[in-house]
Amino acid sequence: MSKIIALYGKKIQSDAAQVFKHLLGLLARRGFRIICEENTSQMLLQFGIAKEGFNGLFNSGNICDFNPDILLSVGGDGSFLGAASLIGDKGVPILGINCGRMGFLANVAKPDIERAIDSIANDDYDILPRETLAYSVGEREIEGSALNEVTVLKSDMASLLTIHVWVDGNFLTTYWADGLVISTPTGSTAYSMSAGGPIVAPDCRLVLLTPVSPHNLSHRPMAIPSGSRVEIAVESRSGEYVVCADSEMYKCDEKKRVVVSKAESAINVVSLKGVNFYDTVRKKLYWGEDMRNNKQ
Repeated sequence: MSKIIALYGKKIQSDAAQVFKHLLGLLARRGFRIICEENTSQMLLQFGIAKEGFNGLFNSGNICDFNPDILLSVGGDGSFLGAASLIGDKGVPILGINCGRMGFLANVAKPDIERAIDSIANDDYDILPRETLAYSVGEREIEGSALNEVTVLKSDMASLLTIHVWVDGNFLTTYWADGLVISTPTGSTAYSMSAGGPIVAPDCRLVLLTPVSPHNLSHRPMAIPSGSRVEIAVESRSGEYVVCADSEMYKCDEKKRVVVSKAESAINVVSLKGVNFYDTVRKKLYWGEDMRNNKQ
């Protein structure tokens, strides 16, 4: 029985549309059945790719009815995070095709697409689970999950937040800062890294707490066990703050606390043979780019 491949793109421009066309040809020639996310299909129409070219259209509610083997996310890491949100706890493995810039999650470059499709056809890949974070605000008025991070940020430009943090019921500290990033190992190369947090291999089992522009030199990023429950109370001059969970953003009343913990479900990521996290970090961040390393 032929494999079923799901296609997803968060925002499609001309370069991504060309990748979709290339993918459709490769997948069809190898006998895959192809389904496409409904909004993605609508965006592809403007580039001449009609829904009649797919074996079916899906959304977050009915994707499991098609039982896809893999979902291909076409775009950058933002598209990959959108795909993860779409998949939720359904367990469909995701492979990211990179049309963006950095691409830690969407790490298949355009020249490697054909090799990636061959690997899928030949079952020559691994599926690696990535831990996610569950979050809630107040009495669960807002809740969800995040693959990269959950971040508390100030809602105005003028003043710092006062952020009180408890870990498993134990008071940790009070941050005077622009915000606090609670990150998975997967998200360690995203906002946490920009805020000065460490890079963590994705198979580690921990959560990072990284303050954003702390107004105290003694505050440093901290790693805690992945099963920890983090509770956050915020004080703000404006009376409100912002919670960002991957690409979702909510404005919240300072009276409402944020709780972050390990989610029950993981996101399954497709890892191609011969591709590893350490190569990706070295190449994407240009580690070791020193003229002394290039001497003949």
